[in-house]
Amino acid sequence: MKKFIAFAVFAGLSISLTQAQGMRRKMADEYFDQLEFSKAAPIYDELAKMNLKGKRSDNQQIRRAAESFMKSVQYAKAEEWYKALDNKGAMNEEDYMNYFQVLCLNQKYTEAQNVIEIMSSKYPSNYL
Repeated sequence: MKKFIAFAVFAGLSISLTQAQGMRRKMADEYFDQLEFSKAAPIYDELAKMNLKGKRSDNQQIRRAAESFMKSVQYAKAEEWYKALDNKGAMNEEDYMNYFQVLCLNQKYTEAQNVIEIMSSKYPSNYL
């Protein structure tokens, strides 16, 4: 009986946590869609951290964290999330361009050059 109660409590907490994350995601998405990036960024930051710890593959949370930080002029945090996205191999053409810009703004020109070279090899039709 004790095992059943413990399981029920654990299952209830898991469901509550999942619902809370879903509500936080919805709130962040609404802020993002309303172009309120400074409000969306910390929520996506939290969600993306949980994403990486849990080994889930929701790259959209990481992408939106990076983009929100970039658009709210927090370039160090944006760089952190673009790097995480790159490490997962989930970068698209726009991500590479944003990552390049963030690295330049952070005065990391050698790294920015490397990113642009990778992007040009993956997307040769993109003219800078």
